[in-house]
Amino acid sequence: MMLSLDAATHAVRNAGWRISRTYRQHWQDIPGLPEHPEVTYADWPGWTAFLGIQTLPYEEARNVVQVAGFTNVRMYLSGYARYPGLPRHPEKVYSEWTSWTVFLATTQMMEYQEAMRTARNAGITTGAGYSRVYRKYPGLPSNPHKTYALQWQGWEAFLGRRPAKSKSSKTSTFLSYLEAQEVTREAGITTFREYNAAYRKYPRLPSTPPTAYASEWQGWGEFLGERKAKFLGYHDAMKVVREAGIVSSREYATVYRQYPGLPSTPNKDFPEWQGWTAFLGKPVYASYEEARRLVQELGITGSEAYRTRRKDRPGLPSAPEKTYVEWQGWKAFLTGSGNSLCQEADQNGKRVNSASDAPES
Repeated sequence: MMLSLDAATHAVRNAGWRISRTYRQHWQDIPGLPEHPEVTYADWPGWTAFLGIQTLPYEEARNVVQVAGFTNVRMYLSGYARYPGLPRHPEKVYSEWTSWTVFLATTQMMEYQEAMRTARNAGITTGAGYSRVYRKYPGLPSNPHKTYALQWQGWEAFLGRRPAKSKSSKTSTFLSYLEAQEVTREAGITTFREYNAAYRKYPRLPSTPPTAYASEWQGWGEFLGERKAKFLGYHDAMKVVREAGIVSSREYATVYRQYPGLPSTPNKDFPEWQGWTAFLGKPVYASYEEARRLVQELGITGSEAYRTRRKDRPGLPSAPEKTYVEWQGWKAFLTGSGNSLCQEADQNGKRVNSASDAPES
């Protein structure tokens, strides 16, 4: 008997399934679950809600879709369920939503200096004015203070406006450098992003300290007393992901938060970047004969079972038919007999994912 949507939702959440792929592999383990719930249930809420996964914040979701390589709506709807926390309808979920083009980052964003020149040439003088017209200039981000976080020094610096001065005096109305430094540290502000969000709460703190205290400025780290490095260096990060056994960009996007110091988008954060293959390291697989021995020890008798259980033995590739030049078919690989593809392989081969075993780049 088919479970209701509520009963099915309760069952899969109790089972701890976090992605649609796990559901596809194990749905038969729970009696009454449909093979394709997204088709069976008329009021289907999407995989994120069905599995009980907390929706990612907007900017984190954008980072994930960029790592995943989604470049259009069709690709997103076909693949979002593989990434926990991505909603089926981001345009309905996020208040920050502007367009699919911005969400998927299909338009190449300008570098900071180019964006600054463009905004100034356009005659934009305020943040509110920028928000109204930036879409007219392809490549300008919707939130430059987030896109250019490392270079950002405030709207005044970005748009070319001077800090406010007192009408009654030629001297600045701002706190002195040491006073401002003391206020921000007592407030617990430790990053320039926190400063940009909070400085208005504290009278006489400038919006752009690097400009206001130009003669004394030695950097945000010295001003706020923040930790010098937020992320690991490229080679340290590379060592961490290889020791963790992360083998694809898809897996990285799912688990990087478990490893302090790993950035969400290493392909953008590391100037040394040479591609996912170089970063993650090419997987080392068992030889063909050794792989045959391992699958026979596991008692695997079919290709579907192989794809489900291969991770029980390190060194088994996800697509052995593409990995081994000695390949003679699933029957020969799994049983050691026969030289032709078995019927199951003929049927399942059509469903084999075309992605290679190499890490995604």
